[in-house]
Amino acid sequence: MERKKREMEGTRLEEEKSFPKVVVTLFHATSLFAYSWSLYIELFHFAHHYYSFAFKFATVWFNLFCVVYHLCASLKCALEKRKSTVHIHKTLLKLLTLVEDRMFTCIIFPQAPFICLSFWGCFLMDPIGAVPLHVQRDKYWIYATHLQHTYIVLTMLFDFLVKQHQYCKSRILGIQTMLVFTVGYNILLTIRGIVYNDWTYSILQPLDGIQILLMYIVGNCILVSNYCLGEILSSLKSKWERKLSQFLQTQYACFQKMKEI
Repeated sequence: MERKKREMEGTRLEEEKSFPKVVVTLFHATSLFAYSWSLYIELFHFAHHYYSFAFKFATVWFNLFCVVYHLCASLKCALEKRKSTVHIHKTLLKLLTLVEDRMFTCIIFPQAPFICLSFWGCFLMDPIGAVPLHVQRDKYWIYATHLQHTYIVLTMLFDFLVKQHQYCKSRILGIQTMLVFTVGYNILLTIRGIVYNDWTYSILQPLDGIQILLMYIVGNCILVSNYCLGEILSSLKSKWERKLSQFLQTQYACFQKMKEI
């Protein structure tokens, strides 16, 4: 386990040296602005005109998580540019790295493809049922929708490719961390449906208790599989990056010897 951790840290350092930091910083700053705007529109425009409680939607919660994630990542990029011997600087940097890794591995990667595919699948099958027509006619709807259901996958993929995130030491611990958020949201959906008779998603309206529970279980199982997939792909990515780096170094050394001859 310690060896694996050292390898992950080494890969992280190699990536930080090889990939331009200015691109990563610009990526997080742009994403922070985009997701902040989308969250603002949801809370102060759509919630005001069309529905009273914006956080009944999973996309709004995910949007909030994206804002927090890219804020932490932007702060980390800013702190990494400063060299300081103050103990609090290193402590804060470690804390931001930990929060960034946990949010990406336990929330961003598992949920982004699930939200994207489930929304666009429902929208293609029943556009009016997925989003009421009067909401679709709103001037901000098309921009906010693509930010919340399409852009999330693009930023997740770019982030996964250019950065190395460290997963939890135990897969069970990582899955439990992820389920804290998803099960909490399931409880929120159920409370609103039972107490206020406001089922956020129309597909849950005609179902009985057992069927709703089965829907929750299936959804969480998909997220668990996404988490495991991300962990496996991250490990493979680290190995292939090290092999590619060694291959390029070998070829460069051979090229230098040929020039000397």
